[in-house]
Amino acid sequence: MKRLFLIIACLTALFARQSVAADYPVILKYPGYISGQAAAASGNPFVILVGIIPDTTGERFVGRCRIGNSSALAGNNHFHWQDSLAWKTACQNTWGKDNSAYYDSKHITTADSGETTKVWFISKCDTTPQSQYLMARVQRLVNDSTNSGINRDSPRQIAMVMDMAAQGGWLEGHIYGDPSYASPLSNYVVLAYRADTIVGSYLSENNYVIEGYDSGDPGYFMLTVPVGNIDSLKVRDLSDNPVNFYVKSAPAWVISAGDTVNIDILPDIPCMVYTSPANKASNVPLNAPVRIGFNKPINQTSFAYTCSTGASGWNTVWNRTGDIVTLTHNDFSYVTAYKFQVTAAQDLLGNDLVSGPKSNPFRFITQPDPAAIPLKIICLDVGQGNAAVIKSPSGKILLFDAGKTGKGYDKVWPFLRDSLTTRHLDYTVASHYQEDHIGGMDEVIDSLGGIDSVLVNGYDRGGAYSSASFTDYAAILGAKRKTITLNQIIDLGYGVAVECVAVNGQTYGDNITPSDENDFGVGLFIQYGAFKMIISGDLGGYNSGRYKDMESILAPDLGGVSALHVNHHGSQYSSNPYWVSTLDPVVSVISVGTNNYGHPTQLALDRLSDDPDSNNYIYLTESGSGGTVSPGRGEVVNGNIWIEVKSSYFTVNGDIYYFTKRGVPAFFRMAQNYPNPFKHLTTIKYQILNPGQVSLKVYNIIGQEVKILVDKTQEAGFYDASWDGRDSQGHLVAAGIYYYRLSVGQSSSCRKLVFIR
Repeated sequence: MKRLFLIIACLTALFARQSVAADYPVILKYPGYISGQAAAASGNPFVILVGIIPDTTGERFVGRCRIGNSSALAGNNHFHWQDSLAWKTACQNTWGKDNSAYYDSKHITTADSGETTKVWFISKCDTTPQSQYLMARVQRLVNDSTNSGINRDSPRQIAMVMDMAAQGGWLEGHIYGDPSYASPLSNYVVLAYRADTIVGSYLSENNYVIEGYDSGDPGYFMLTVPVGNIDSLKVRDLSDNPVNFYVKSAPAWVISAGDTVNIDILPDIPCMVYTSPANKASNVPLNAPVRIGFNKPINQTSFAYTCSTGASGWNTVWNRTGDIVTLTHNDFSYVTAYKFQVTAAQDLLGNDLVSGPKSNPFRFITQPDPAAIPLKIICLDVGQGNAAVIKSPSGKILLFDAGKTGKGYDKVWPFLRDSLTTRHLDYTVASHYQEDHIGGMDEVIDSLGGIDSVLVNGYDRGGAYSSASFTDYAAILGAKRKTITLNQIIDLGYGVAVECVAVNGQTYGDNITPSDENDFGVGLFIQYGAFKMIISGDLGGYNSGRYKDMESILAPDLGGVSALHVNHHGSQYSSNPYWVSTLDPVVSVISVGTNNYGHPTQLALDRLSDDPDSNNYIYLTESGSGGTVSPGRGEVVNGNIWIEVKSSYFTVNGDIYYFTKRGVPAFFRMAQNYPNPFKHLTTIKYQILNPGQVSLKVYNIIGQEVKILVDKTQEAGFYDASWDGRDSQGHLVAAGIYYYRLSVGQSSSCRKLVFIR
């Protein structure tokens, strides 16, 4: 996790003994907690920042905080001092010398009994008498009476634990270096001032440290500041010399409770601060211009660039201030990866371009051809288990899991043979080694004709597992069995990228040490144009029992998605609120069957339904043995769930979800009627994306019109209609199967209902 570096204040008589320059006092985020008062009588754990200070005798004292989830646990003794001689010598801290000591410095005492969650801020400083700058490091410990099983939550989670409602906001950004630095600056201090009083501070980490908010961005910093205007920022080196920097944001920065203000502290030489398209952007329109922003005006005659893949017809236009350039061009090609690079740029003083906040070169992929064959993702109904097939418009096929033993022969292989008419797979991926996910994989490969039917490789988490299913699986793959690595991309062609975003407890932002097979699992992130989907097996969402919270550390790396494959068949340990709200899916898919675990649980279904926009529609392969989806919020398919992705929309079993210009899907959908079967009255809910003539009709099994339920112009929005089982003449129809069809413009949807008498 990112080491937060803080200058500790002189707040009490004990602090007053410290002899430091007047420029260094800092107002802490939680100064009131120094006196030993709990944050609240109950609720989330609270946090105290502590440091090392010398007393008048020259001894160093180490501040330590006790954390509890209530005032009764924390009491008035949650902040106290321990003589540093009781700590290991390494904990007396020198620069870069605390990696091993960090985990051993818990100093557990009997006074800690009864607490289940602790947060420690263990600071270190240089060994010189004038140690002005202190660095604090965050670790959350769960069941920490021993050194085993340490769980390091990401700083984003720590921020969630902190009560930001009344504590002010964050000032965050990046520190970037001068031409001698290939990476952001290290060992520089950023000070935030208000009326000549320091209200926030941050000390950058050594560049070689790969740990923090973004493992590729060690220059990231975050200051916690009180409510109010921040007048200025200063940057100093460790010798207290001022450093000349350019701040790409104008003061004053107004920090309200819970707000975040983003800034960048840049060298006073040219660097790139904005690109459009953004690096790694997808679904870029063919005629989209390329725009580049700099931190200062550029000498236009010095500007030069290259673009790969044969783009032509370029034209360059600068804004008045000379710090933004817009480049137009002839249309790009469909589903093509482009690499754009600024090869030269100088400011008005002749300083050359250096590395900055934005990637140079930056890469992007253009949108799919509307006429192309759709990407198909099919979540197969294999009962209580998991199996999914991904077929790219290029024809390449990836099988993700294959259900439990027997389902490979009975379900997966017949689907590949009859519905996809294929005798091969390009790739297989096993999410993890539990039987309901891997049991049928060897059966599928055997039915296809053996290992030669897997054209490339079969990927998994590596290692071994003690089960007959694993033995059969590993044996049939043989030399084609490969260990997938974090951030590895499986290219399925035609712009379909499948990226490994979780494996063996590793994610891009942070890691855990799994103790349960579920949390060793592989998570795949599928992207095609504007469509994004995360599919994984049984990753956990709570630190409970043997499970670890993989969802919360993975969520920020993914952002919003179009579709979510729900973890762990909708168990109570899946789909935590942070995961659901961060991903904010438009649809969720649950692979489930009859089981003894109560899957899907009502808890998980309610969390999925309670997403920020209440637009998460839930599809279940079967009803399972647990909770039920609220009417109009989802449906049980009792079969396979087909997702087909085109350039401007995707469908799920015929329901249409459009991509808006912002890349956020909106949808045309008609839900399954409820109740179904029905005897007296049933309701049909539907949503239309655009205003138009709406037709909703009921038909019998031979296609004859039975009743017109809706035939009028309606605005975009949510609607419902009802049917009482009578035809257009008012007569009760015969019991049996009927169909209802919704049509609006070029969009239509048809479903089956059952009437009983």
